[in-house]
Amino acid sequence: MGVTADVPETMSKTVQMYVKTINDIQSAQEAARAESCLSHIERVELRSFPVYSRCGRAFYSSIASRFVLASAVRTDQTKGVIISSTSTVRLKIGPDIASFSSEEVDLVPSADAALVANVFPALHARRPLTIAQPVDPELAKQIPKAMDLAGEWWNYRPVDISVSEGQSAHDTAPGVGLFFSGGGDSFYSLFQGMDETTHLITIIGFDVKKSDTVRAGELRETAITVAEETGKIPIFVTTDVRRCRELARADWRHSHGSILAAVGHLLSDVLGEVRITAGFSLADLQPWGTHLYLDPLWSSSRLRVAHKGAEMNRTQRIQHVADEALVKKQLRVCWEYKNAGRNCGVCEKCLRTQMVLLTAGKLDGFSCFPSPDSLPERIGRLPYLKNPQIRGAWERFLAEDLDLRLRASIEELVLRTITHHTRMGSLVHGASTAPRRLARKIKIAMTAPGRRARKYGHVVG
Repeated sequence: MGVTADVPETMSKTVQMYVKTINDIQSAQEAARAESCLSHIERVELRSFPVYSRCGRAFYSSIASRFVLASAVRTDQTKGVIISSTSTVRLKIGPDIASFSSEEVDLVPSADAALVANVFPALHARRPLTIAQPVDPELAKQIPKAMDLAGEWWNYRPVDISVSEGQSAHDTAPGVGLFFSGGGDSFYSLFQGMDETTHLITIIGFDVKKSDTVRAGELRETAITVAEETGKIPIFVTTDVRRCRELARADWRHSHGSILAAVGHLLSDVLGEVRITAGFSLADLQPWGTHLYLDPLWSSSRLRVAHKGAEMNRTQRIQHVADEALVKKQLRVCWEYKNAGRNCGVCEKCLRTQMVLLTAGKLDGFSCFPSPDSLPERIGRLPYLKNPQIRGAWERFLAEDLDLRLRASIEELVLRTITHHTRMGSLVHGASTAPRRLARKIKIAMTAPGRRARKYGHVVG
């Protein structure tokens, strides 16, 4: 790997000499033949370029800077120099800077990634976006289509995007990467594309926070185990992108697919295709950040973004892979993490997944979940279903031949859900159609009884 580094003046002369030595090394083989030994290197900037976006009165600049952190370098007479490095790219998304790091591969500071990552923030802010650095011409043509689709689904107004078009890539990397989170959808896409997939991409900083070292470690362990069992190469990308304010305001449900695609562009030196698993089936397509129509529009001549798994819904996918021993041990569906372990076993998604497997007769052997014997009690502790659209899935469980205790728990959960959302629906209806009347009722309730009687003519007994 060719490196051109600026040597900090604060470094000792000995370390400066070794950094200059590393600068002259063009490959890992030449590094192994080097006689010098470097114990630590400060952060060394390799290259950087600005990507500018002028948005009305506001001025955004997307800066992609690539760094290599080299540490724990040691020399062995037989093995040569071993370098442990982290490649980091920083993209400016709106006013904030998002960091993307990987220890397994070199990330590419890409104007394509900067463009894709800034589309939804620009749409939400309703400000034009200008990318000064060369952008792949195929991607540049696709972006207006993605904006039109987002406008049709979520009422975004199209904004002007001005880009400097570069040249189309003639060669693409041979690797095929699958975004892998350890869930049922990821496992389905993995087993369906076992022959084509070469890499598993796991992102730390999406549903598992970067600061949550315990959960992040469990996710890494799951991905490494699955990669070893299936003969794939794991790639971990750590990011703090969800801290970007403009991205959060644009609604993560809309923009998360574009960020996955941006990560794919950062990996385009290794991967020529990245695969995103469908959230919905062909029979139940809904506007979503990862969608059959939207995902391919983030592609370029160098990287193909593919949408996989839409031929089945989520229930069918997890039932399809439930017999795999690897899935029984490593399945990870939980995102609330109410208890320790891979799956908490008490959140709605954990419980619904167990019910899907139970009704299919495939729950036995899933060591990643608590014992099925306590399932009625755990369902009984759910107050209600926060998402009313999930109620249909739970009602369908009642059509199965269930244990009496389990059936009673589900019936009570559905009843609690109907009661809760009926009350909330009445409150929202009253607030939207008669806000003055609702405000008056609240004011009455907060007024002392005697004063309320005098003001509103109530009779006090």
